[in-house]
Amino acid sequence: MINFIAQSSTNSITDIVLYKYADNDLVYKKNIQLSEIHDEIKEESKLLFLIPSSIISSYPNQNNEDKNSDALFISSIEDNIIEDISELFVKTSKSNGFVIEKDLINYLNTTLSLVKSKIYIYPDYSLFINDGDSIVIHGDSVIFSYHDGTGTSIEKSYAKEYFEIIKKDNKDYEPTLISFESEVDDIFGKVTHKDICSYHLSFLNLHQEYTNLFSFKYSLSSILNKLDFTKTQLGFLSLSLIAIIVIPNLIIANIDRNTQIYKDATSEIFSSLSTKITRVINPRSQIDALIGDTVLINNKQELPNIDFIYRLGGKFVKKIDIDFKSSTALIDIEKMPSMQMSLVLSMGESFGVKIVDQNIIESVEGATGTITINFNNE
Repeated sequence: MINFIAQSSTNSITDIVLYKYADNDLVYKKNIQLSEIHDEIKEESKLLFLIPSSIISSYPNQNNEDKNSDALFISSIEDNIIEDISELFVKTSKSNGFVIEKDLINYLNTTLSLVKSKIYIYPDYSLFINDGDSIVIHGDSVIFSYHDGTGTSIEKSYAKEYFEIIKKDNKDYEPTLISFESEVDDIFGKVTHKDICSYHLSFLNLHQEYTNLFSFKYSLSSILNKLDFTKTQLGFLSLSLIAIIVIPNLIIANIDRNTQIYKDATSEIFSSLSTKITRVINPRSQIDALIGDTVLINNKQELPNIDFIYRLGGKFVKKIDIDFKSSTALIDIEKMPSMQMSLVLSMGESFGVKIVDQNIIESVEGATGTITINFNNE
């Protein structure tokens, strides 16, 4: 399993140190900018982003059992906040509540949403919660972690004064002093030297016990990065999206065109049969009635009555071979729209012909093949 931990040794979220772990081994650590992080992480992995505790405020949450925990929490700490509440992001857990500027957490969420990893965001003091009260010297900043699950960090140059203020308010305050650099510190004197990697590995196993501040920001870029499409796949996806938009419009246009051809052809048939028809309601029954009248007048057909085929789709008929001996005709059709083809097949008997065979192949371009008709030749 590949794990990344991003942490700043200052109080900035833009300058970070990226640690890569494969199982329990440190692969590398690298100084990068936050804007570069999605280029650094390409494989399926987990990323724990530890934001400086100086830019997020944490408080004990005494209202964790109430359904309106967030509202009660805000009400309980509003005297400690000088910013406009509407400009702050607030999240509570069973034991703690967190407050951070909305613009800052939104920027961080948007940037990290581009990373192909499962993302978690925690305050950096979370690394040391299990040590109780502790002061951790880390680069240019000093992290204060308290036994109640809260914490903060300040620049190292102000750490001694801050420590004295805490000590004055709480005479029993005896934190563990930890440094990642040496056993002696120029401000705090003798300290316990530890390796930050041991804290990272421990936190990787325990971090899901704490509140994740990350929220995925949906955008085309973030979704594509998560899906990790190749250039070929992206090209295919783009063509598919275009097809989804264009093809239905082409189908509708084709249906409209065929419908108009059908209407025009039907009108021509009625005009050729009778000038008295002014309104078409049921084409099949009306044509049957008109043909019935015609048959009473003239019972004899010397040639097959295939004029209706030309009226419905003459431009799609390539040729007609007539065999008077067998009283059959072979009609060769190419790319006739399905609607017109169906009309030809269903209306033949109304015109004194019988379709005895058909060898038609349907495709998106229309019907192509041959039909054989039988006609009276008395």
